[in-house]
Amino acid sequence: ATKKANEVMAHAYSHLYGIPTTGLRFFTVYGPWGRPDMALFSFTRAILAGEAIPVFNHGHHKRDFTYI
Repeated sequence: ATKKANEVMAHAYSHLYGIPTTGLRFFTVYGPWGRPDMALFSFTRAILAGEAIPVFNHGHHKRDFTYI
């Protein structure tokens, strides 16, 4: 809901003041302020603890990560 609200506010601001806007939605991000429930953090935690990493889709799943 907050992403959509941001887009609506940017759209309104753009039309009010004639300033072009561009919105970006990043998925699977990591970095110092990353969410601890994301895959990269849980994988790292499992590796350091000597635990198995859950693998889905028979290992054929691919994902790009963006450092923020």
